[in-house]
Amino acid sequence: MNKPVFISYPSQNEAAASAVCSYLEKRGIRCWIAPRDISPGEEYATALIHAINHCRTLVLIFSAHTNTSTQVRREVERAVTKGKIIIPIRVESATPSESMEYFIGNTHWLDALTPPLENHLEQLFVAISSFISAFEKVQPSIAKPPPVTRPPGAKKSGNLESEEKAGFGSSSASQTIKLELSGPMQHQARAVIDCARVLTSRCHCREITHRLLMAAFVSDSDGFASRVCRAAGADPRLLWSLLIAMSYQESDAEPENYPPIAITNESAGRILLPVIEQARQQAGETSAISEADLFRAFCAKADPAFAELLKSQAADEALEISEVDLSELGKMDPDQPDLFINLTLRARAVVRQAHKLALDRQVHPIPNRLLLAAFLSDSNHLAHQLLTRFGIPVEKLCQLLIKSATGKAPVEQQLDANACARIVTPAIQRARTLAGTAGIVTERLLWRAFCELAEPRMKVELKAAGIDLDQFADADPASADTIPPPQNKKPLPKDIRTSKLRSALRPLEFAMTTALQTQSASSPPACAVRGYKNSGRMSEKHPAAIQFGVPRSEPCIGSAGGDVACGHIYMC
Repeated sequence: MNKPVFISYPSQNEAAASAVCSYLEKRGIRCWIAPRDISPGEEYATALIHAINHCRTLVLIFSAHTNTSTQVRREVERAVTKGKIIIPIRVESATPSESMEYFIGNTHWLDALTPPLENHLEQLFVAISSFISAFEKVQPSIAKPPPVTRPPGAKKSGNLESEEKAGFGSSSASQTIKLELSGPMQHQARAVIDCARVLTSRCHCREITHRLLMAAFVSDSDGFASRVCRAAGADPRLLWSLLIAMSYQESDAEPENYPPIAITNESAGRILLPVIEQARQQAGETSAISEADLFRAFCAKADPAFAELLKSQAADEALEISEVDLSELGKMDPDQPDLFINLTLRARAVVRQAHKLALDRQVHPIPNRLLLAAFLSDSNHLAHQLLTRFGIPVEKLCQLLIKSATGKAPVEQQLDANACARIVTPAIQRARTLAGTAGIVTERLLWRAFCELAEPRMKVELKAAGIDLDQFADADPASADTIPPPQNKKPLPKDIRTSKLRSALRPLEFAMTTALQTQSASSPPACAVRGYKNSGRMSEKHPAAIQFGVPRSEPCIGSAGGDVACGHIYMC
């Protein structure tokens, strides 16, 4: 049976390799490790090659002994040529040799230098499980590039020689003209182009495609593009792996028969050369093109279909950290502090929707209720799917939350720290804590943080309608067994103006009925925020008015002028 993880290790680190294998398998991830998984009578080399070809990830136990192990170097080389994810875990303070650095120098490392080893393996498990889940979803839908069109009479072979003789190939002067990369260009920018050439060859492609050029940009963990992706809430390792998987073409030829392609009209004229030209215009004729210039030019010149592919929302949560928006990446500075640093596209979409709702309702800063409405406003959002899975009328709830938020804030308020001060910024900060060393704030983590920090009185009233935010924080929308059925669930009202609203969501009812009674411009608010004076008429009609009108030391933060109905105290 094929196993998704191959563990490569020198014999001196067998104990560490066994500990990694045991930990991952206890967590449900099957591993291939020698000599345990080599059947009696099976040839050693054949077993290794088969295991590497069919794994998703190679976990490399790295120490000083790894540099001197010929067998480990062969295993890593094979995994790299097959486009596998390499995850080195360092168990000794050692640096890779030149030959080993060639294969793993630009990968992301996990350090496990301080014992015990088990304390460092959770991060390894999270990384591997994300990769495996992502590949299981994307593999059936991988669209391979169209087959290479060869001239009549040309025969497919394991090398380029016969194809060049037939008039096809990068060295055929009649077909292409070799173009040198003239002009000043920094080393990092040239390294990206060289990497794109190598990846194109290893994926058995004849042209540097959008996918392969993007993979070249994020292949260096410390490169500009990788840092931008991490700032945008994407994992460059996962993005690289998916791009390579979608580019790889099965072939009967070994990788060594596909040398790095030359930069020609045929291999680079459609994508790479226009990007270089755009970067040169941005950098100026006298300045050397930097990696940042090249990447920003790529983001600007990328085909719209490819850009849409990168940001399209996949059904699986595991792919969330691979979704990027090139139009945003091209404008980002990874070294510049930003409110939304490390937030995924989905998490940022929730915050932006909350800000849009706040502008529409003229409320500033963004209140609890509108952030919750933003989580529920899109059927693709996790919270919407979660509450729908448990039979909650999400559309009705979202409508109630939005209509209950009113204010007099200026409509031109920007999405900045002031707009997010009430609940958004605390939720983001809490989500970053929950993210741990991974550092990426996903939509799920932001939802969990909001459920923890939401206004307590709002949580109480929502719970009366069968919506327990504390229980929904970690629930899985795919399984109804993760949350017990609510006790004495009260249905949401059919109409927002009905008196039954109080029995389901009392603060919402109180805010709306107060707004209805004070809609006349000549009459003052029945229960204004400032002063907190309850009229006898309001208290008689709504017995909860006195309870909800308790004095506070400051006016409601959901109002710019402090004259909003007192229902805003509890859900803003």
